Amino acid sequence: HPDWFFLSGERLPSPSGEVTVESATLTAPDLAHSAFITHAWAAMRPEQGVTQFSFGTWLTDGSLIRTNDHPFIELSNPRVHEARTKGAPERVFLAHLQRCAGQPLSPARDSEELHARILQANEESDRLTTEMGLHSEAREVA
Repeated sequence: HPDWFFLSGERLPSPSGEVTVESATLTAPDLAHSAFITHAWAAMRPEQGVTQFSFGTWLTDGSLIRTNDHPFIELSNPRVHEARTKGAPERVFLAHLQRCAGQPLSPARDSEELHARILQANEESDRLTTEMGLHSEAREVA
């Protein structure tokens, strides 16, 4: 999809420098669908990195349909409808579009609103995984 554009990205090296995670978010021109791509690798074996991706679409009721190519943790969040489809990005995106078919989509008004929705969804997932005891609260390390 050459008309999709880059929305955001970041590079997160671990404090010890052993692992690096890079992520990028791309979005369709109408802001209806987004692609989330993550690549992680260890400094000792960068050629053995792992790339994962998912697609997300918001509905008019504020819920999110997300389709992943990788396993995910089932969270008790009624606002996120998540599924996994194995295969190349094209196959996963087609499966995502099928899951969205007939649903009332809610494209963001602009890239700032889309970025805010993504941040809110990530914060909600972080809160739920913290409550489940999967990790402690996030804290900034200087």
